[in-house]
Amino acid sequence: MTDQSIRHRFTAALVKTGCLLLALQSPAPAKGRIIVDSLSVQDYHLCLSFHLQDFFDEKVIQDLERGLVSEVRHHVQLWQRRGLISSIEKDTSVVLRLYYDNWTKKFALASRTENRLTSRPEALIEKSSGITDLKLAHVTVSGKYYLTIQSTFQPISDDTYAELHDWVSGQEDDAGPPARRGRFFAFLADVLGFGDRQCDFKTREFNFTPQLELRYIK
Repeated sequence: MTDQSIRHRFTAALVKTGCLLLALQSPAPAKGRIIVDSLSVQDYHLCLSFHLQDFFDEKVIQDLERGLVSEVRHHVQLWQRRGLISSIEKDTSVVLRLYYDNWTKKFALASRTENRLTSRPEALIEKSSGITDLKLAHVTVSGKYYLTIQSTFQPISDDTYAELHDWVSGQEDDAGPPARRGRFFAFLADVLGFGDRQCDFKTREFNFTPQLELRYIK
């Protein structure tokens, strides 16, 4: 999944940074914004459509062409407000896997439900930059609600990260469970320009009329 040049860059960074980086925490850089296109009731269910703006750049396509396997994770939570306390009514995630297919010479977008191939990088970015008509929960007329959305782009997917971690640390493929993203490797990924990007959004509170129409609360 990862080409030799990526491994060499990780090795060189290890030599330069040294053990002092272990004490540092690397926050995910913020970039872009989430725009809600629609939030409505369809067939008695709350449905959400949104997209990301100014989230990706040309480097994403270049890294995919070099052999990186990347992931986009959209995490949506529906909260119900009860006084000062909020509880999660629905928690859902959509994970999209991005890579370049050397056999077909096309970009691939894989999810739990489908696989797509395209020769146009713009189409790959567009398809991974948002969600259309995501069905969240059955609508009820009682309660106050709001949504939180978190979109994360991982230039290095979890599988690729585990492979790099094991290679650098000298572990065998069957040495144990996949490596987790610790502080040291997170910092190292940021140094090399492979750090995660994250974007967050929260809607205003809303409820539903007796006619099951969504209404924002001022």
